[in-house]
Amino acid sequence: MGHLKIAPKGINAITCQRNCRGVRGAPPPTPVIAGQARNDGVDGVLEGALATVEGSIFMKIRIFGLLMAMFLVLAACGGGDGYVNGYNGESGEPGDSPQVHGTVPYLTPPEPEPPEVSPQQLLFLEDLEYMFYILEHNFPLFGAAERALGIDVQALKDNTRQRTLESEWSSSRTFFSALNNYFFNHFNFFGHLSLLNDFMYHLHLTSVGEAWVDVLDNPRSRQFYSNNPPGGMGDDGVWIVDGNVEVARVAEGVAQITIHSFSHHNMGPDKEIILPFLQSIGDYEHLIIDIRGNGGGSSNFLPYVVMQYLIDEPISYRSYSFTMGGEHVRRFYGERHPWAGDDWDGDFFTPLPDGFLDRFSYMNPDDARILEYHWYSVSYIYPSDNRVDFNGKIWLLVDRRNFSAADYAAVVTQQTGFATIVGEPTGGAGIGWSPVVFALPNTGIAGRFQGVYVTCPLGRNGYEYTVQPDIFAQGAFFAVMELINSGDY
Repeated sequence: MGHLKIAPKGINAITCQRNCRGVRGAPPPTPVIAGQARNDGVDGVLEGALATVEGSIFMKIRIFGLLMAMFLVLAACGGGDGYVNGYNGESGEPGDSPQVHGTVPYLTPPEPEPPEVSPQQLLFLEDLEYMFYILEHNFPLFGAAERALGIDVQALKDNTRQRTLESEWSSSRTFFSALNNYFFNHFNFFGHLSLLNDFMYHLHLTSVGEAWVDVLDNPRSRQFYSNNPPGGMGDDGVWIVDGNVEVARVAEGVAQITIHSFSHHNMGPDKEIILPFLQSIGDYEHLIIDIRGNGGGSSNFLPYVVMQYLIDEPISYRSYSFTMGGEHVRRFYGERHPWAGDDWDGDFFTPLPDGFLDRFSYMNPDDARILEYHWYSVSYIYPSDNRVDFNGKIWLLVDRRNFSAADYAAVVTQQTGFATIVGEPTGGAGIGWSPVVFALPNTGIAGRFQGVYVTCPLGRNGYEYTVQPDIFAQGAFFAVMELINSGDY
């Protein structure tokens, strides 16, 4: 296949429908590209690359990619010596007349050869702009990421575009690695912003809900994620972590439960281990729950596998949730969400009234300006009918590797006073919603991000402001044992 030269008249190679229009908050529709399904190699990606693309906003994304390439070419050859470049009528060739700089005439220098952009690069550029559009209108945490991580989001976007334009990547897998290297790795999973690897792709197909399956279960994504079958997942698509829970009697009157993951699929099997152990330590004075290194999973894990058996009355915790109201997020958190009411503006998120955010004294004003919808939540945990007769002191060990549902466990523990928290500040991203997913239309590469901006009643979001332990200690277990032995607790 040949290459396309990005030149001022090159944009005529692609036709945009007359009804092109942009609607803020509306995601670009998935393009339909004629031709047979492509494989992951060069030949497969090129198949049907220049066929007609339907969808007005996606068409603009393709044109934007071409314009970006034109801009980079023109910027590279402009202005350094004060030349004013002209083109000779229809030919597109440099003009013959001299250009004037001050009082000295100069002839227009030869125009450098434009960069060649292959059809495959155009597909990558289209995917890139589609992804940036989705994130710009639906991911509310770019500002928080810049403050917390010290990054420049716009600079990362610009660099990723430049690299995509300049590089001849051989496959979609190479493009996947490039997106991680130039963009996603800089966020370190902040706000769950990341691409899905093979395992996470298949896990999301089985663990969340209908809207997630609708986005991920498409031919391009199935093909992209078919090369490396996920390890650790059974034939039924269920992932069980072996040895996830450890129980022990570590000293006289001191019991310990260690939970390595809050995997949704482990809740049933792990409860069969934890509940009998709790029933056997009713006369113990101390219970240590160690979740250090636990990266998360299901936010229901600790409340329903542990906490409900150790409380004797209902406990509650509060949070506020906000979204930008982008169409992509609405398909997950609106009427199709597993917990939702009948419509987007009904039982769940409602439009923000004027002045509503003024009450949140700790909310960043730049963040507040992009939020459009809100939802107030009071969640309860009720005692189980099988409550254990344990009246000892409970300790929760945490560290910086606690994210997502593990951080959530620390948030709930701190708000309710369920246990004394010992260790290091958590990693954050606790109270929130199931991350939403996206799939790139040409390559099928999938990713996810947190579509909800969640705060405490004062407006502190759970991504910048993580849980601070009641007792700071790097060696949390030994610190607890020292306190127990000294009686100073």
